[in-house]
Amino acid sequence: MPKFPGSGVVYVLTKREADRVADWLRSEGMVAKAYYAGVKTSSNNDSQDLDPDEYRKQLENELLQDNRVKVLVATIALGMGFDKPDVRFVIHFQVNIV
Repeated sequence: MPKFPGSGVVYVLTKREADRVADWLRSEGMVAKAYYAGVKTSSNNDSQDLDPDEYRKQLENELLQDNRVKVLVATIALGMGFDKPDVRFVIHFQVNIV
């Protein structure tokens, strides 16, 4: 992922996995944040104390407008219909194909 140009999204199934994968990506030197319903700033090591809905909007802006986040690790709370013409990757983590 560090070699991918631009920013993108990693979709996961659970809130716990969003935190775990975002933590791992950060440990690997990437700017990564978890995104899910009820996400709190403390789960992403941010100093601000925002309402979860306000924080999700901030995360969306960091990815969609400001490009301050390399990867947003998200549950379906992010959805799939966001408008960002320069998304460079979308990864579906934990997808089971039957």
